[in-house]
Amino acid sequence: MLRNICLSFMFCILSGVAFADAIVLGLKMGEASVTDVKNKYSGSETGVNSWSNGIMYQIDTSNIPLEGLKDALAIFNPDGKLVCINMVLNKSRFDEMHK
Repeated sequence: MLRNICLSFMFCILSGVAFADAIVLGLKMGEASVTDVKNKYSGSETGVNSWSNGIMYQIDTSNIPLEGLKDALAIFNPDGKLVCINMVLNKSRFDEMHK
């Protein structure tokens, strides 16, 4: 039992370090604002995300030089900070990148 608690605590601490300073599509996670994304990419707001309770912004992928990118959705927290970019790739491209 104590071992499981220690392992859980360790993973919680290390998970924060693993995602520190992550930059996706030129946007720093946890720091980029809605305005930053709108200034960098065209697109449109698509409502509020049920997971983060922040707005979602559908990014127009036609100007992103990433082969096989079909869709990109930026998700923000209630404070307007970027917490996720959900990207959809062609399966063949995903398999290639995953290797």
